[in-house]
Amino acid sequence: MINQLSEFVTVIFNWLQSPCRRLLSGGFLLASRFRRSSSRESGSSNLGLLGERYAIGFLKSKGLRIVEHSHRQRLGEIDIIAMDGDCLVFVEVKTWRMQDDSPDAGDPSEAVTLSKQRKLSRAALVYLKQHQLMSTPTRFDVISIWWPVGGKPEQPRLRHFKHAFEPTGRGQFYG
Repeated sequence: MINQLSEFVTVIFNWLQSPCRRLLSGGFLLASRFRRSSSRESGSSNLGLLGERYAIGFLKSKGLRIVEHSHRQRLGEIDIIAMDGDCLVFVEVKTWRMQDDSPDAGDPSEAVTLSKQRKLSRAALVYLKQHQLMSTPTRFDVISIWWPVGGKPEQPRLRHFKHAFEPTGRGQFYG
């Protein structure tokens, strides 16, 4: 299953990297070692989806059961909702394009700012209330993915941060 997903991801990624697609999407906006996803570019949402699918495969291989993917609501989106035993896990996935292995290039998880943590916490609270799961143990994880650029043969690199942050904000979820 992982090999099939990897082949699928490689085919899609190579297609997105063609010169014609780069021109249509406005070219490369950042000249850094990593390319951050931006919803303004047509290819970036595909990179985000590829990263989320790769993260789902990883989580399944670790024994988590995927409950929902790309859960959207008025307060925002939760990338992945999974069960780890009796714990409900809200997962934020950040994917950057990798051009080399430079250690000073940063980590995609750095994009999960305090503001983003607040949004995720509020969205998770709404989800828990809507599904009558307020008494269910929960945690917030972050998955960083560095995606190879230019059809390089190596696999994407993934880093999983369990219990990445505590819910932030006010109200019954935080007391």
